[in-house]
Order: sequence, then C-alpha cells, then structure tokens
Amino acid sequence: MKVLPPPDNQYIVNVDYTRKNETIFFHHVAERPKKNNRNILLETHDKYEIYYLKSGNIQYIVEGTVYDLSPGEIILIGINELHSVKINYSTTYDRYMLQFSKNALPLNNSIINLMERVFAPQHRVISAEIVKQFKCLKYFKTLETLCREPDNAYFQSNLIANILLLMVEINHAFELSFSTKTVPQKNNNLIENIISYIEKNIENNLTLEELEKHFYISKYYLSHLFSSHMNISIKQYIVRKKIFYADSLIQKGVSATEASQKVGYAYYPSFFHNYKKIFGCSPTNKK
Repeated sequence: MKVLPPPDNQYIVNVDYTRKNETIFFHHVAERPKKNNRNILLETHDKYEIYYLKSGNIQYIVEGTVYDLSPGEIILIGINELHSVKINYSTTYDRYMLQFSKNALPLNNSIINLMERVFAPQHRVISAEIVKQFKCLKYFKTLETLCREPDNAYFQSNLIANILLLMVEINHAFELSFSTKTVPQKNNNLIENIISYIEKNIENNLTLEELEKHFYISKYYLSHLFSSHMNISIKQYIVRKKIFYADSLIQKGVSATEASQKVGYAYYPSFFHNYKKIFGCSPTNKK
C-alpha cells in the first residue's frame, strides 16, 4: 500500500492499496481552476470504478456515449470499459473516486449479482436527487477518514467493510434510479456504428480508408466528427482498442507475438512500441 503525496495546487487524499491480485484505489481531490478544460485520454482498467462529483462540471465519455455529470451525481464504470474525461475548470473540481478489482471484496453470489446489475452499461449515472436520499456520501467520507491512517492495524478490514456498505447504498440508489427516468445522454448514431464496427473487426487491419468506404463518408469529416465526440482521434482509438484487446488475450495465456498477430499487427516491433507506450512496460513484464 502506498499513500501518494499531494501536488501543490490540490487538496488530496490518495491511497493505492494492493495485495496479491487485490487492488483498491481511493482518492478525494479538490483542484483549483488552472485552465479552461483538460482532457484525460481514453483508458481502461480491470477494476470497477465509482465516481462521485461534489462540485464542478465534467463530461464523461464511456464506450462512445457522452455523459454530462453535475454536482452530486455518481457515474459507474464497469471492468474494461473504455472511458475518457473532459474537465471544465470554471469552478472548483471536487470529486471522490473509488476503484477496486474483482478480487478485492469477499466474493459470494449475492455480491457478484450486485456488481453485474449495478455496473451494467444500460444505466450508469445516478442523479443527485436520488444519491442524496442514501448514505453514499457518508461512506465516501468514512473511506477518506480511514485512508488518512493507512497504518492502522484494522485498516484493511475496515476499508473492505466500508466499501461493501457503500455498495449497498449505491445498489439501493441504483434500483430507485433504474425504476425512474434515465439521465439524459448525448448519443451519436454514426459514432456508435463506427465503434460497433471497430469492435467487430478488431482483429482486422482497420484503416481510415476502409471506414470511409464502409460508411460512405469522407475520412476527413469522419476523423473530425470522431475526435470532437470522443476526445481522441480515430487512429488513436483503434490503436488503444487493439492493444487493450491484445492485453486481455495475453492475460489469458496467449503469447505476446500471437496476440499481436491476432489484432492485425504484421510487424511485432510496432505492437511492442504501442503496448509499451500505453502500459509503460513490455507485454511480458506487465504485472
């Protein structure tokens, strides 16, 4: 476990707890505005993510769907879902974020079913009106209090217990949210179709020219539209999608060479370069 020091311009509580294949990452950060906006490049990870916005305005893009998050709302990101964030710094940006791996919590059928239901992509944002009816914020604050004393003898058990209590509250909020109207989303049918096409053809050599022919749209317009909507160029998106998919194969025991070929790389050094650029290590050294 490591406690990360705060940057000068932030109030921050940041704890990264790892034991074997159990990982929990929690932080609470309030940043003072520095610039108009900031983009966080498309990413994915093998953890569930719960994001609670206390103040400020952000735009979350998850698997091609755009969510404008307002203060008091919670967004739920499932395992290996591609997402990016656009932050507006016109006001203080204050948020809690909790990430945890599947093995971080004691698993039983009820918890597994809860995770599958709550982190389903059909309904991932819980409105502020519903969140405040439950004790979600209370448990975020409790986690923060715990994380200020990570050397406490009961830290690990208290951390897990409070995450479970938080999940119970989020489950109640989710059920109420699901039974009412959904939070408005910004969808673009063309972008959704492009993402779906890339997903289905991830093992092929995807190019802008191929997409241009398939969708009967100028590659220049297609590139502009995709970048504007996704905060990432379509070429970068394809590269990251291929590398993430290849990594999932490697984690299942497929060799790096075979995985690179599986996602359409004819030249292994190119795959190696892109993999290391994204993950910061070689395909054989990732922990």
